[in-house]
Amino acid sequence: MPNHDNLNVLRRGVLAWNSWRARRKRFDLSRAHLSDVCCDRACFAGADVNQMLIIGASMCGIFLEISRGAQSELAKGYRQLRQIRMLV
Repeated sequence: MPNHDNLNVLRRGVLAWNSWRARRKRFDLSRAHLSDVCCDRACFAGADVNQMLIIGASMCGIFLEISRGAQSELAKGYRQLRQIRMLV
C-alpha cells in the first residue's frame, strides 16, 4: 500500500512533490492510484512504484529510476505504457 502522506504531497502538485522528494532518498508509492493526478515533470527517483496504477494519469516528462530487478516487471508493463503514450 502506498504511504498516504507521500501520495498527498504528489496531489498538491509537481513543484511541491519535487521539492519534497529532493529531501528524501526513498519513499513508497507502490499500488498508488494516480488516475486523477497530474505528474508532468515529476521526479520518481528513489520511489517504490511497484504496481502503481497510472492509467489516465498525466505523466509527460517524468524521471523514473529503474532498478535491475524491476526491469523484467517493466517489460511486462510495456504494453500499458505504450497505450498511454498513444493517448497523449
